[in-house]
Amino acid sequence: MKLGIFGGSFDPVHNGHLELARIAKEQFGLSKVFFVPTCVSPLKPNGAVASNEARLTMLQLAIEAFADFGICTYDMDRGGRSYTIELMRHLKQEYPEAELFFIIGGDSLSTLHRWFCCHELVKEISFIIFSRAGETLLFNEAFSSEEKEKLQRFVVSNFNMPVSSTELRQALAQGIMPQGDFIPQSVAEYAIANKIYKN
Repeated sequence: MKLGIFGGSFDPVHNGHLELARIAKEQFGLSKVFFVPTCVSPLKPNGAVASNEARLTMLQLAIEAFADFGICTYDMDRGGRSYTIELMRHLKQEYPEAELFFIIGGDSLSTLHRWFCCHELVKEISFIIFSRAGETLLFNEAFSSEEKEKLQRFVVSNFNMPVSSTELRQALAQGIMPQGDFIPQSVAEYAIANKIYKN
């Protein structure tokens, strides 16, 4: 069994996230993709705008039509700073027979060497890297040639998120339904009705 792990603030979750998860699942034969909303990212200490409860509800609304998508609330449940290595150790205990694939954007490679226990992560799991059009994947010299080779094994090139979470928050804060197919309607309606991004 191959499990995809997709972490992020999902503030709010939008169709770009869903499309990324769909491509990862289909291209690499994943059995399921778990969305993992972060609590507090060590590299983004300011955290999310919406509450944990609101972000979780929006995720649940977004994926309810996708049988092969799920949500792992490990980071939210434990609270505090979210370290990927702790999540991975938990999932390995939960799914001992599974091969784990952690999904990241190409821009995350520039800070991957700063992740807690980064070498153990690269050794124990696989990374699916989504690279933007024209983006060159940069591997820090902290990684060995063998580690760099493994990191380049599963790459999706020329993927661009079609929408900005910041722009979506601005529209939703004004009670405006975003134009275009950028966010699930149920998510937008929930955010507006509950004034999730209203100042």
